[in-house]
Amino acid sequence: MRRMRSVVLAAITAVWLAATALMAVPPPAVPEARDRVRLKSDNKVEGTLRTHADADDLAALDAQLLSKTLSKAELYYIRYLDLHNIPPSNRQNYYDIISVILNGFIKERNAIVTPAWGGPDNTMIRVNLFDYRIDPKAWDKLGEQDPYFHQIILKQDVVTKEVQTEELEWYKTGLYYGSDINKPEWKQRYKTKQVVETSKPVRKQVAAGWLHKDPAGELGVLLQTNFPILRADWFITNVTLEPNYSNFLGIKTLDDLKKFGGFDRRTAPEAQPRRRIAVRADVISNAFFFQS
Repeated sequence: MRRMRSVVLAAITAVWLAATALMAVPPPAVPEARDRVRLKSDNKVEGTLRTHADADDLAALDAQLLSKTLSKAELYYIRYLDLHNIPPSNRQNYYDIISVILNGFIKERNAIVTPAWGGPDNTMIRVNLFDYRIDPKAWDKLGEQDPYFHQIILKQDVVTKEVQTEELEWYKTGLYYGSDINKPEWKQRYKTKQVVETSKPVRKQVAAGWLHKDPAGELGVLLQTNFPILRADWFITNVTLEPNYSNFLGIKTLDDLKKFGGFDRRTAPEAQPRRRIAVRADVISNAFFFQS
């Protein structure tokens, strides 16, 4: 009972801290069509990031450096959060909020992990999902709603096929009567024609057109995901909503909730051996300009 009270109190405290901080964080707006011209801009200012394309390029460069040291299995858990649109004076607040939210997903309540934070003017956060026991599939599920690094297109498949008509035609069979080459065999058959069919439009999510194609593609391949980077303010707003929050916690049933809260002593966190494989400290300190 004492442990249950402490777990509930800790959960309430974490949610209260995040909610209090979020009161000062306005929800991000979905980019309107008029904003996309700005998003496509390649204008840069020395020492900072100006566009979503810049942020994607930066994440791709960092992931490329990490790939020289980390295994493919470790890279599978690496993701990025972009702070370039947040005023420099407010980025520390956003970082603190994100750290509180991420640590709320850790099942071992005695563990606190701070995400890596760096880049020009501290505009990028690197998250190791394994540190927070977050299933990469939960991140990707959230990413399916992202409007900043992805866009929805209507895709149609065009298929050309042969169809039979009602009109007959004569054709040579390749045989001859009485082996006389001057008497070829003729037969009739229905004519065919080519028909081009277009499938019904299907909504498909792809990398945004305002990103640089090569870095965006490389980043997704390295991290084995279509959603390697999300905007930090958008992440804060949406990860705390259902069903995203439960997905990140790995809670699908009441039994999962009991296990997470430690109500079942057989599966309580202290009854399980602790596993800590994450981005190693030497890698964190040496990769690009990130610090943890």
